[in-house]
Amino acid sequence: MHIHHLSLYTQQLSAQRDFYHQKLGFPLLEAAPDSFKVQAGATILQFKQADPGVDCFYHFAFNIPSNQYRAVPDWLAARSEVLLYEGQPIVRFENWDAHATYFMDVDRNILELVARHTLQQKLEGPFSSSMILNISEIGHPVDNPQTTATQLMARFDVKRYSFNNDVFCPVGDPNGLIILTKIGRNWVPTDRPAIVSPFEVTFEVNGKQGEINERMIG
Repeated sequence: MHIHHLSLYTQQLSAQRDFYHQKLGFPLLEAAPDSFKVQAGATILQFKQADPGVDCFYHFAFNIPSNQYRAVPDWLAARSEVLLYEGQPIVRFENWDAHATYFMDVDRNILELVARHTLQQKLEGPFSSSMILNISEIGHPVDNPQTTATQLMARFDVKRYSFNNDVFCPVGDPNGLIILTKIGRNWVPTDRPAIVSPFEVTFEVNGKQGEINERMIG
């Protein structure tokens, strides 16, 4: 699965634009009074102004070259709050053969820079946001992750990914994953429970285009 475009929502549009463009260094593609777009590797990331009273809280991840994960915590420290997991800034995921570092944006969304070693993508030189390959995960809280996974598999050419259970069921592959999690389950590495927030994502699987939002599934 390749995620081409991800649209999220915020109550702090200007501050989020400054964070992603100025602090993280993503190229700014478009800035409008009610939205902005930046280029995150092969993915376009868009934030839209949320309606008054709408809570917006997300988890999403960016793929990075597999040899760059050690440099990420120091690079992030000057730009955001690095979230520790069991006291460490780098998390080793044995089941997914990956290393990751978590951090937050202005809205305190849970972001992740993840090196997936199965992809075997390497780049040399000092780490920067220009090395980010793509957005590789978007979290979607649902009532029943396994049931929603079955719905997605019936509609699109996707499969359950490894390490799935009744409260956590990713679908897709290392290039792109929809992370189905049970509503109220905490997003690692925090104690903040997952909530349903508006989003739209367009993706490609085996040459076929797909699109989902928070209303279509779950």
